[in-house]
Amino acid sequence: MIQYTSGSTTTPKGVALTHRNLLHNMESIRQVWDGDDTATSVFWLPSHHDMGLIGAIMSMLYVGCTTHLMSPSSFVKRPMGWLEAISRHRATFTAAPNFAYDRCVEESTAEQRAALDLSSLATAMNGAEPVQATTLDRFAEAFAPAGFRPEALCPVYGLAEATLLVSGGSDSALPVVAHIDRTELQADRVVDVEPEHPAAVALVSCGRPRGGQQVAIVDPVTHLPCGPDQIGEIWIAGPSVGWGYWARPDETTQTFSAVLPDAAGPFLRTGDLGFLRSGELYIAGRCKDLVVIRGGNYYPNDIERTVQACHPVLVSGRGAVFAFTPGLGAVEQLVVVQEVDRDRDPALDLAEIADSVRAAVTERYGVEPNSVNLVQHLSIPTTSSGKIQRGQCRRQFLGGEIAPVAHWSTPSALDDLAKARELEAAVQIAELIKAQAARQQAAGQS
Repeated sequence: MIQYTSGSTTTPKGVALTHRNLLHNMESIRQVWDGDDTATSVFWLPSHHDMGLIGAIMSMLYVGCTTHLMSPSSFVKRPMGWLEAISRHRATFTAAPNFAYDRCVEESTAEQRAALDLSSLATAMNGAEPVQATTLDRFAEAFAPAGFRPEALCPVYGLAEATLLVSGGSDSALPVVAHIDRTELQADRVVDVEPEHPAAVALVSCGRPRGGQQVAIVDPVTHLPCGPDQIGEIWIAGPSVGWGYWARPDETTQTFSAVLPDAAGPFLRTGDLGFLRSGELYIAGRCKDLVVIRGGNYYPNDIERTVQACHPVLVSGRGAVFAFTPGLGAVEQLVVVQEVDRDRDPALDLAEIADSVRAAVTERYGVEPNSVNLVQHLSIPTTSSGKIQRGQCRRQFLGGEIAPVAHWSTPSALDDLAKARELEAAVQIAELIKAQAARQQAAGQS
C-alpha cells in the first residue's frame, strides 16, 4: 500500500507499506487503548491521511468494534458536533490532533458543555502534531462538567513512515509533563525546573514505544547516540517501519537506512527532535523547523505558544514562526505569522496586539522579531490533518503573499526582505542547475 506523508515540511511522499507493517501497527494501536469488539468509537479524521485511514478505519476493523465516522468538514464548521456524537453514541474511544481539542474549548459555551455526557470516553488520543500541556489542562477543565475524566487523555506520537503509531500510553494514569529550562533547551540540553520557573517549557510525554519498536535519540550531524539529558533526532527501528519512499531511491536511502557507529540499524530518521526519559518519548520539535540565531536553537512551537498567550483573539494552534537570512553571513531574522479571530472582540486595536507580541517574544527569548503579522483566521497553510506548514508560510512571506490585518516590523525589515528574496532566487537557480546536471549525467550513463 502507498501511504502519503502529510507534507508539513516537504512535498508529500508515498511510503511503501506491507501487510506486515499494517498488522503490526494496528496491534500496537490496540495495545495503547486496550480495545476490543465491545468498544464504540467516533472520528472525523480525513480518510486519506494516516491517522484517519490507519487509526480511525483500519484499526477499528482490526478490533471489530462499532465505529461512527464524520466528515472533516463537519468538524471544521462545528467542532462541538464531534463531542455531541461521542455523547450520543456513548463512545469509548476517539482521536484527533491537538488543535481539535483547543477548538472545542474555544467554540463552546458552558451550557453546551454541560449538556454533554462524556463519561463513557475511556481514551481520547491526541497526536499528529505537538501535544500541548495547556491544551490538555484546558480541555479537561472545560469538559469536567460533562463527565470527562482527565485520565482519558492519551498523547501519542507517530508518522506515516512508521505506518502510524510509534509511542503512546503510559504507566501514569494522567499525561506526564516535564518542565524544561528554555535557556538550556536552546543548547539541546534537558534540565528540569519547577513549573513556576519563568523559563519553564512544558513538554508532554507521548508515552512508551509500542510493539517492541526501538527508539534511539541521535545527534543528527554526527550520528552518535545522545546522552539521557540531550535533545536529538528520533530514530526508529521495528516491524511498523515501511520499506521506503515509492520511486524515490535516494531519499529512501537517506531516511530509511541510517545506522549507528556500532553498525546497529537500519533506522528510520524521523526528522523530529526529542528525548527519552524513564522509557517515555518527549517531542521537542522538527529538525527542518528549528530556528538557529547566533548559535542558539529556538523551537517554533514554543515561540508560537508564547505568541498565542498574549491575547484571547490570537487563535491557539494557528500560528507560524520561522526565520529567513537577509544575505550571506547575515544573522537570521525571526518572523511571526499569527491568525486572529476578530469576531471575539471586533473593537480591539490589532496593531497594539502585534506590538505586544513583539515585546513578549523579545522579552522571553532575547530575540526581536523582524516582522510580526496578524492574519485572518484559517489563512495560514496547513496539511489535510491540520498541521501548520511553516515552510509554505515562509515561502508566502518571502513572496509577498501574506496579507496581514495588522503588522509590526523593524525599520530595516523591507531592506532585509528584499535581500532575502535575492538570496532565495539565487539558491533556487543553483538548485535547478544542479538538478539539470544530474539529469544529464544520468542520461549519459544510461
